[in-house]
Order: sequence, then structure tokens, then C-alpha cells
Amino acid sequence: MRRQLGLKTLLRMILIFCTFNLLAASETRSSSSYVFNRSLLVELEYTLLPLGDIQPQGWLRHTLEAMRDGMTGHLDELWEDVGPNCGWIGGSGPAWERPVYWLDGLVPLAYILNDQKLINKGQKYIEWILNSQREDGFFGQVEDTTRKFGENEHYLAYVEKMKEDWWPRMVALKVLQSYYDATVDQRVIDFMLKYFKYQQANIEEKQLDHWSHWSKTRGGENLASTSTVPSRLEWVNII
Repeated sequence: MRRQLGLKTLLRMILIFCTFNLLAASETRSSSSYVFNRSLLVELEYTLLPLGDIQPQGWLRHTLEAMRDGMTGHLDELWEDVGPNCGWIGGSGPAWERPVYWLDGLVPLAYILNDQKLINKGQKYIEWILNSQREDGFFGQVEDTTRKFGENEHYLAYVEKMKEDWWPRMVALKVLQSYYDATVDQRVIDFMLKYFKYQQANIEEKQLDHWSHWSKTRGGENLASTSTVPSRLEWVNII
């Protein structure tokens, strides 16, 4: 219960007490564009550098290029769970965390190497995720409650039931954060804020363990994503 209340409290702090505008983005990175905690969060002495600010060389670049040329850069061609039919690009496959786990590594790799082919590959998934958001803030696949399953279709029934689980969306938010750090695409902040409003409205009825134990066990990752939003915004009006 403490985990549920912690999430709801943080969401309320962000969504009720403040309205804001996105920080103006500079086309060229500078120290003034680095993101530190502000407002409601504890001030940090250090911060992560934006993706792409440091260009790897030597053995490190060789290792990253090996990942690009190996399974990381081609997993969608080798494993159907993350391929064109997966649930995180509009396919009919499961909406497990597997595809977004992959993207959580693919997207940073693409921007660190500034590899346009890899960027384009990840962008297809990101665009689907952003465009899947409903008016109420929920995103991703939606359970088809009208679908009927036979006696031998227990697995399919389970897959359908789990489509709206909180847990895979926690990983998807991490992917979007990496994408935002590399591109400063305002759609991401708008998207995340809208989703957190959905969570705030539904977390009491559908708590973190409503669908699976994973959401409750890994709920801290949701909190981490929630806390990044005010760090990337300039507060302009305190209610």
C-alpha cells in the first residue's frame, strides 16, 4: 500500500499544484541546457549528460558498433516478439515488456552512435506509442473484453487480459525519456503528463498489482519516470 500511496502522492504534487511550459530547447547543446532537478525535487549537484553529447571512440565505439551490427540492431529481424507484429508497433502480438526492453537499449545506442538507420528503426515504435495515446491518457494496446476464448486457449486469454498492465508501460516511459533527452521532442512531455493524469485518476481502483506482481515489484521505476517530468519543465504558475 505504501508504494501505491507514494505514486499517487507524487502524481498529485506534479499535476495539482503546478502548471508549466516546456523548457525552450536550443538547437546546439550547451551547459545551460543540461537538466537539473528543480521546484519540488531535491536539487542535484550532478546530472546526466544528454544522449549524444559524448561521442565514443576507440574500443568503446567498436563495442557499440558491434551491438549495432549484431542482435541489438537486428533483434526485430530475429525474434517475432519484438518484430513487426509485436504489440508495441500496432501488431496483434503480445504487449509484453520485451519490445520496450529492447527499445530501452536500441534508442540510446542509435543516438549515441548518431546512426540514422538505427534511429529510424526505433522511431517507428516511438511514433506508434505516441500516437496510441487515448484522450484519457492511457496508451498502448487495449484489452478486447468481447473476445471469447476456447478451453484450449488459456494462454491467449491471459495475453489478452494483460494488455493493459502497468508494468510494460513503465519500461515504455523509460524509452520515451531517452528519446526526449536526445531530441527534446515536446510531444513526450505532453504525453507523459497526460498519462500520469490517467494514473492519478485510476491508481486507487487499479493498483499496481491489479494485473501482475511485476508492476508492484517494479513500481519504483514508475516513480522514477514521474519525477523526471518537473526536471524538464519550467514552472510558470503555482496554484
